[in-house]
Amino acid sequence: MRLPNPIVALENGTMGWELAGLTLERGANRTAPAPGSKSRVQAAATAKRVAVEDGVKSLGVDDVRRLWDGRRERNVYLIDVRTADEYEADHVAGSIWAPGGQAVQATDDYFAVRGASYVFICDGFVRSIMTAAWFTRMGVPEVAVLAGGVSAWRDGGGLIEKRPARAGAVRLGRGPRRGALPEAGRARRRARGRRRHERRVRARARARRRLDLPQPARVEDRGRGARPHAADRPHVRGRRRLHARGGDARRLGYKEVSVLDGGTGAWADAGRPFEAGATRLWDEADDVVLKPYQRGREAMEAYLRWEEALDPDGTSPHRLLKDTPNPGGGSKCPRRSSPRTGLPRTCAIQT
Repeated sequence: MRLPNPIVALENGTMGWELAGLTLERGANRTAPAPGSKSRVQAAATAKRVAVEDGVKSLGVDDVRRLWDGRRERNVYLIDVRTADEYEADHVAGSIWAPGGQAVQATDDYFAVRGASYVFICDGFVRSIMTAAWFTRMGVPEVAVLAGGVSAWRDGGGLIEKRPARAGAVRLGRGPRRGALPEAGRARRRARGRRRHERRVRARARARRRLDLPQPARVEDRGRGARPHAADRPHVRGRRRLHARGGDARRLGYKEVSVLDGGTGAWADAGRPFEAGATRLWDEADDVVLKPYQRGREAMEAYLRWEEALDPDGTSPHRLLKDTPNPGGGSKCPRRSSPRTGLPRTCAIQT
């Protein structure tokens, strides 16, 4: 941005701060002071220059409306990069809240589809252009900003919403109702395709649940019909698919299978206590990767060692996770390419 004032960064971020034995403040809600008129003029000039240098496209209200109306054919994200208070006051209908810095640093926490069309929105153009420029530099193919921001959308007759800002919420736009589609035949075909897809998803989920349910610890009990140990007697909870899950347990050989009538909702209605967090897990979770600072000092040190050795291709000679060795001899930077979404990401952000 070519700013003349001195700019520094905290080495190793908040993880380095904590590893140095210093205390982190948590839950703070302070914000930076509002910029003055001189700062706004300078920011506008900088944003215009960055837009030209990085080729950031600016779309008018009608262009964005056409893009949003076609979201049944292609995924579209409308991203409001203003503060939470600004977003909650009023925002473009259908837009999600992702403050600019977080949208860049934690891309895969907000967006699921790399090939979607991304339209960034602010109160004018400065914040949206700066965020869009970073996405352009990260190689996201379809990036633009809404010219004039929220006020232009309102003046152009666009729908404005008010709802709480929730960080990290991925919201893919739903299309219009079937009756509003120009071709009813295409709508029916899409509906049939969705139903087939949902059936396949449910079938895979049932198969996965059967695989995840462990065998009874005392196999000999199954043959004799003896009473299994308490640990081998599954109690199934939840409002949906209770009996299907219980049937899976019986087919695996469990002798005593019970279903909580009414699920956890009935448990809550009865005033029974709940536990919070990952307590009493039947087996170790294999689909969750905790962040380094959630796994303790050793994990934070391993992350920083891995990050500091990253080369321009995003490869490090150090392994990031103990259980995921890279056949090529190092670990690929997950902040450059998310294994879940394929979205490019920056690396120096797990703080």
